[in-house]
Amino acid sequence: MKKEELMAIIEQRIRECQACPLWLQRTNVVPGEG
Repeated sequence: MKKEELMAIIEQRIRECQACPLWLQRTNVVPGEG
């Protein structure tokens, strides 16, 4: 997966869950695993 695609997914996840500080602290985790 390209870094650009990963960043796009991360941005989408953040928009879907803007009230998730724990998730934001774990940006190194692939979305869906944590």
